[in-house]
Amino acid sequence: MRKIITIMIVILLSLVILQTTIPMIKIASAATTYTQTNGTLSGANYIIRIPSPTASWNRDLVVFCRGYFHDLPGDPMLSDNSVYNVESWAAGAISAGAAFAISNYGSGG
Repeated sequence: MRKIITIMIVILLSLVILQTTIPMIKIASAATTYTQTNGTLSGANYIIRIPSPTASWNRDLVVFCRGYFHDLPGDPMLSDNSVYNVESWAAGAISAGAAFAISNYGSGG
């Protein structure tokens, strides 16, 4: 129970910090196009999107870490989109000039 409370506190603090730092993020470019790389590593599917052309990439990387589910889709971008709105996060990262990465866990639990 104590571990759950600690995790909840960390999540809440992260949300507060994220909310206060978003205005400080510099928009490097208005890139909306990207190059996507798909792959599998140790049974986990991954997707990496890099702004295109690469000259518009500010060398930042947003790694999307979502929750764990027992029945994961093969495509990480489809992971319970109603909760996480993954495409919106990816589009936001790309439009800010950052690359975006996401993966699933390879197998459900």
